[in-house]
Amino acid sequence: MLDPARPQQNALVAEQGGQLVGLVHYIFHAHNWRVEDVCYLQDLYVDPAARGTGAGRALIRAVCAAADATGTPSVHGLTQGGNLPVFNGVHP
Repeated sequence: MLDPARPQQNALVAEQGGQLVGLVHYIFHAHNWRVEDVCYLQDLYVDPAARGTGAGRALIRAVCAAADATGTPSVHGLTQGGNLPVFNGVHP
């Protein structure tokens, strides 16, 4: 994620009140049925004390914005069922 020669691997962090409260890792990769790359949201973590504050949604939206900025038509990821409310409705 820190190697400029590998721009397909990325990370972002969330801050609240000057404190780091979350992070997300995402990867742009080829897709067998699309000409364009797609984006895999690989890891999303928000500190338990910051959950419910919108930090997770903000990180997901930031990944979607990065995908949009590169012309990547799709963001996908896997999550446990209890986390679905964070993912649903974040990106049209």
